Amino acid sequence: MTGGLFFALLTGLSWTGAGIIISCCAKGDFRLSSYSFLQTLFSGILSLLLFGSFSRFSLTQGVLLLCGTVFMAGVLNASAQFFVWRAMEKGTHAPIWAMMQCSMIFPFLAGILILGEKTQLLPLCGMFLMIAGILLPCLKGFANVRSYFAPALSALLLFGSAQILYLVCSCVKSFADPAHLRPALVCFGNMAAWSFLLRRGPEKKLFSRKEVLLAFLMAFVYAGGLYTFFRALDLLGGAGRGNIAVPLIMGTNIGAFSLYGIFVLKQKNSLPEIASVLAVLAGLFLLSFG
Repeated sequence: MTGGLFFALLTGLSWTGAGIIISCCAKGDFRLSSYSFLQTLFSGILSLLLFGSFSRFSLTQGVLLLCGTVFMAGVLNASAQFFVWRAMEKGTHAPIWAMMQCSMIFPFLAGILILGEKTQLLPLCGMFLMIAGILLPCLKGFANVRSYFAPALSALLLFGSAQILYLVCSCVKSFADPAHLRPALVCFGNMAAWSFLLRRGPEKKLFSRKEVLLAFLMAFVYAGGLYTFFRALDLLGGAGRGNIAVPLIMGTNIGAFSLYGIFVLKQKNSLPEIASVLAVLAGLFLLSFG
């Protein structure tokens, strides 16, 4: 149990790193498309080396279904990150990042509506709290959030759609992944989307030395985050507390990024934005009882 909690905290911190990178790009420190293309390329190669089991690979219908679905989920994930970047260019970073963690509402609802899973009152209350967290920033006047709310909402819908695809691959028996290709497929789906965005950018030097070095280092952080994520699920699941894994990871992620916004970015959050972050955290806590 203790080991599972430790790995969940590490995973949340590694996810915070991704948010900080997008935040830095929004401030203009470097270009998101070129960095992300390199980072997903390096991460995909590293994931193949660390997690791939090529001796167990066989070309079946289930494997092809999984490859296409997970690759598309990666494309959606990269598109969502692009819209997060656009939102952070125009709004306060901490509530936007907290809003992105509400994407787990989508697989929660899909499990109920599509897979026929049963739920309880507390998880439903958690879901409504997270929805409230999405809408609370609008209390300070829609004109004040209009500039970033549309791209942030687009990012949330894309993240949620990607998570539904991950859920389908895990729950539907016709999908198969004997060679453990999902981590690499997610990375290469991301890379495909970023290559498209990269070609649409202005003509200039594609990759700076800073971007190459940061992308290489963050590939190890990303791969390490995948390892700690699955270890947290395994250890907490073995202790009968698998339901708290993802909420704990996301809660750590939101908390660490909020501290980054306060002490590094020195951005001042309005009262509705603070309430938004707290509502999302409370919703994650209640959702863990599902």
